[in-house]
Amino acid sequence: MPINTLGMNPILHDLYILAMILAAAACGMLVRRILPEHHLCDDTRTHFAATVSVVVTLAALVMGFAINNANNARLATLQDLSLLSSNITRAGAMLGQYGPEARDGRVTLGRYAEQKLEDLFPQMTGVRPKQSNAATDGLVDRLQMQIVSLNPKDDVQRFRQLQALEASNQIVIHQSAIAEQQYARAPHQIVNAITLWLVIVFFSYGLFAPKHVTAIAAMVLSAIAVSIAILMILEGRLPFDGLVPIPSGSLSEAVASVRR
Repeated sequence: MPINTLGMNPILHDLYILAMILAAAACGMLVRRILPEHHLCDDTRTHFAATVSVVVTLAALVMGFAINNANNARLATLQDLSLLSSNITRAGAMLGQYGPEARDGRVTLGRYAEQKLEDLFPQMTGVRPKQSNAATDGLVDRLQMQIVSLNPKDDVQRFRQLQALEASNQIVIHQSAIAEQQYARAPHQIVNAITLWLVIVFFSYGLFAPKHVTAIAAMVLSAIAVSIAILMILEGRLPFDGLVPIPSGSLSEAVASVRR
């Protein structure tokens, strides 16, 4: 039976599922050897095909939903990261134009940007990305207090103070959205259900598969194809450290802009 293996690396998890599917097909082929011949007649084959088609349709629908959910979550995270980065750049520019009085706020913003980059895209091997980090996010609160405590001398400085404060509010919104996205993935029960349905389907394929290499090769290729689809679902849970992680370019550029 499928179990909760979401602590696994997604590739290992996917290989585990692929092994279960292939094992189910092999079991079907072994069971075929011991069943009486009348259990494998054309009527039984037709009945099995009609019954399993329901499971196939169900698995396909849920798999499509889960892949779409994973893709939407990834796109939403990418958009929030882009908006977070642009607002870091905007806040840094407003504080820089405000004058030397805003230097402390700009330093805090730079520390926040650097730590957020390290949280989401760690450089050390073996360190997992953190979509939320209280210590890093707390720097935004300090930044906002530093912005509010500024005493603008004219309308230009007042405008830049308000713009910097608005940008910091947007930073809070988008960092929270990135943190919440880690809980918006398809639950592991869906992956387990899909795996169970595929085990049933491939068991039936093995039970009635012709006894030659071509049929076996077709089953193996089909199992690999569906396991790749499941890998896409698992990858959706790991937007920052999967096989194809979200690029860090926008946030890296924001860090560089604040440093200047």
